[in-house]
Formats: sequence, structure tokens, C-alpha cells
Amino acid sequence: MKEANKGIALNIRHVPKGRGGGPVLLLGDQGELEAALRQSSVGLVISARSYIDGIEELQRQEYCLVLIHIEPVIQRIGELLAALAKIRPASRLVCYGPAWCEAELIRGNCVSCDFWPAPVSSSQVTRLLETPGARKNNWRSDTRKRQSAGPIPVNAEMVVQYLKELSAEIPNGLESVVTYATERLRILLGLDWVGIDLLHSESTQVDGPARQVVSLAYGGETVGRLLLGRSDRMDKISGQEDQIRLLSELTATTIALSRREQALRELATRDDLTGAHNRRYLEHFVQEIIESNKEEPTQATLLIFDIDDFKQYNDCFGHSAGDEILCEVTRLIRHCCREHDVVARFGGDEFIVLFWDNEVHRQPKGDQGSGQEGPDASHEESVLFMCNRFRRMIAGSEFSFLGPQALGRLSISGGVARFPYDGETLEALLEQADKALLEAKRQGKNRIYIAGIE
Repeated sequence: MKEANKGIALNIRHVPKGRGGGPVLLLGDQGELEAALRQSSVGLVISARSYIDGIEELQRQEYCLVLIHIEPVIQRIGELLAALAKIRPASRLVCYGPAWCEAELIRGNCVSCDFWPAPVSSSQVTRLLETPGARKNNWRSDTRKRQSAGPIPVNAEMVVQYLKELSAEIPNGLESVVTYATERLRILLGLDWVGIDLLHSESTQVDGPARQVVSLAYGGETVGRLLLGRSDRMDKISGQEDQIRLLSELTATTIALSRREQALRELATRDDLTGAHNRRYLEHFVQEIIESNKEEPTQATLLIFDIDDFKQYNDCFGHSAGDEILCEVTRLIRHCCREHDVVARFGGDEFIVLFWDNEVHRQPKGDQGSGQEGPDASHEESVLFMCNRFRRMIAGSEFSFLGPQALGRLSISGGVARFPYDGETLEALLEQADKALLEAKRQGKNRIYIAGIE
């Protein structure tokens, strides 16, 4: 049952009289622990997913036990625990979360705090309620002490949790893996800062000279460097050699796997010859555009083009020359569009470009009074400008690798379709753009036509 109490959002479970323990306040729980407690003998359970709402609820009523999910507020956990202990000194405060969070609790001088690695079971809560007496709440919010508390012993559970959560960042990309690793290693090793300097990437920004540099290697190859900053309470990073070696090996392995996963993803979504995206990627991206348009107006325009008389170049100069033409055309179209636009090769000499923007719909020029809302005029003008700039660049390029006997300068013909006005699916847009392309061919080639406009 949900109750509105002075504007505070709380989930409250009332239980029959006589069932044990309570009341219990859940702070920051996302529903997992609350669901487990529904099947237990725990008494009244109140869940406040907002920490502010939980603090206000604790001011109104005393609770036997307060269970705090600390991962979302780990950087300010000392202040939160100090505030809760000040409001209700008699309430027992127990923190739970991933195993690595215990390191931050110790650094925050929360040494007398109960901590449970997630997930927490209902039987653990029942035992707490049945155990008389609680540890004295001895939390402080001295940020300087948190930063300088030094390292804690890293046990096997923390290592497994670190590897599990770091591996979970792989689908989010290499940058996400590095960001997670630097923050967690800083906590586990008790340092002011930790940096990771990857090979073949921009240098990592750090907060000062590194006290120690550790090579990150996987499979006999170096993938980067681990930069360890100092701690105010440590003249040397000593006594942590085994911890550093183990954590650096796990970090290097995850970075290497993230790069491999990224390379495989590129292979699955790129054209081998030109490096442009392939049809699979374009279909997926267009579907994302269609879905995002339901929440936020999205302007998208699709250009389909091919090289005029491309077969003649293949027949006269060979397929290797044809391949070079395709690569050069890809380079030129990328130069003409914006970084976020999608360039895809559909097969042979046929290419598709998706121009897109998140803008409010406005009436297009030339369509006033048509009774149908059209695409943003500024978006359409930008797209046509980029398309014609590309067409002129192709026509003006010499393609010197074809030699002095070249048949002349190349040209392209294209057709343009606008989402969602010419079609609301990729198939519909392709059909309309292809019709415009055929009309451009019939009218003499070396031109770009817009679907539905004579």
C-alpha cells in the first residue's frame, strides 16, 4: 500500500498483529529487499526510495532498525550516517551494498557500523531484530579523514565483486570500464586518486605526480599503465604489493576484453572495404530514431545515392580501381556530413546517409498550405546543402589513380526521403528515396532529387 504523508513518497506494508519485530525503515532500496521482507516475519516495513524522504520519516517516528542501501550515496555516506545517527541515536543503522562499499565505510571512520554485502536476505533482518542491543552509532562526516584513511585488506569477496561489476561495464564501452576501475581502485587501495593511462589514447588527467606506476599487461602485451596517487597517511605505498598486482591484472584483463568486444562490434557493423557502416547497423540505428521520436521530436533525412556509370570504371580499369573509387567516395561523403550522421554502404556502389537532428518540427519551405506538417526547414536546408556540396566535390575530383585514360570525372545521383513525412519505417523511406533516385537518373544523372517534390 502507498501512503502520501506530508508529500513524502513511502511504500508501507502493514502486517497482522503479533508478527515479530519492527518497525523497519528501508532507505534507498529499489524494491529488492522490500520484496524479500514481504515473505518474512518482520513487522511494519516502510520503504523510502528517496534518502531525503527517509530522513524526514525518521524525524517523525523512531524505528527499531534502519537499513540503508549505500552504493548510490557512497561519496557522501559519512554525512548521511551522521545525520541519521543524530536524529535517532537509539535506532540501529545497518548499511548494505556491493562488497567494495565496505572499504569506503572503513575510510569514513564507520568502523563500528554493521555492513552486509548485497543481496540481504529476510532471515538476516529477522536475526537482527531478535538480537538485543545494537552497536553504538559512531559515524563521522569528516571528509578529510575519509580521504586519508589509507588502504584496507582486500578479501576474496571484494575481488570477486570488483571483477563482476567491472566486467558488467564492458558492454558500455572502454571509457565506462576505465571510469569504473579508477574510482573503485581509489577506494580499495585508499589513495587520493588513481589514473589509467591507455596506450593509443589521449593521456589521462591526474591530480598530481604518481607515487607508483604499474604496467597493465594482458597476454604478454601491455595495454596501459596504472597511475597510483599518494595518500596523506602513507609516505609509501607499501604492504599492498599483492593487492596492487592482483587488482592490476584483473583491470588489464577487463580492458583487453573491452577492446576486443569493441573490435568485434566494429567488425559486425562496418563494411570491410570502405569502413562505412553496413546495412545491419543502419537498420538498428533507424529503429532507434523511430523509437526516440515517440518521446522527443527527431528530424531525420535519408539520402540514397550511387555512382553514375560505375560499371564502366570497373570494366575499363579493373575491380581494384573500382574499390579505390568506393573508398574515396566514402571519405568524401564523411567529409561533407557531420560527425553524428550515419554513412552506410548498402552494396556495390550504393550508399545511404542518414542525417538526423533533435529539433522541433516546423513547416518546410515550399510546403506551406499543404495541410500537412513538414520537417524543420533549417534541418532540410542543411541536409540539401551537405548533399549538393558532396555532389559537387565528387564532380570536381580528378581521381588521379585512374590514370590519364580515365573516362572523365565521376558523378553521383541521389534521392532524398524525409522522416516521418515520406515514411515511418526504413523500408518506406528507402522506397521513396529510391523513386527519387531513379527520377534523377532519368533526368540526366549528376543530380539529387527529393521524394514528392517535382
